[in-house]
Parts: sequence; structure tokens; C-alpha cells
Amino acid sequence: MNNLEELAQYNIDRDVFVKLFNKHGHLSELMWDFLPDHTTYNYKIFRIEDEFYILHLPSGTMINWYKHEGRTNTCNKNLTLDEYEEFFRMFYNELAGIEEK
Repeated sequence: MNNLEELAQYNIDRDVFVKLFNKHGHLSELMWDFLPDHTTYNYKIFRIEDEFYILHLPSGTMINWYKHEGRTNTCNKNLTLDEYEEFFRMFYNELAGIEEK
């Protein structure tokens, strides 16, 4: 394993990605208010041309996709589906200003 290899595309199935991405609200609409570059307390979101990135600052976990939700999605870690859901839930809540309990 070379840590500098390109990340595998479609780390998870695109339909699953989109479902998890939007489970707690329509995240892509909310994100547009913060692009092309924005940093919250725990996240950095940015766009480079047609690629979108979400970086969870405390863990260093980064999820990326090309143009449309889930398309050629990558992640720099092998997350479980539950971890993807938790990642997107926390991200949505932070962007929406929803306090974590």
C-alpha cells in the first residue's frame, strides 16, 4: 500500500452515497451558500473546478466527488456506511447551525 496512490473512484455505490448525503436534509443546496471555499469549526468545504471536497478537520477524513452528488466519489479512509452517515449528519448539522446534543 502506497499512501500517495490515487484514491479509488466510487468508494461506495453512487446511489448509496446520494441517499446518505441527503438523509438529514438536502445538503447540496445548503452547501452552495458556502462554496467555493468555507471553513466551519469542524469542516472545510471547497471546490476546485468541478470537484467538490469536504474535509473533517478533527479526523482528517476527506470525501470528494466530481460534478454531481456521488459521481466518482472518493474517501481517503475506508469508512463504513454508518460512518458515512455520521459524517454527513454532523456536516449538515454544522452548516445548518443545529446544535449537537
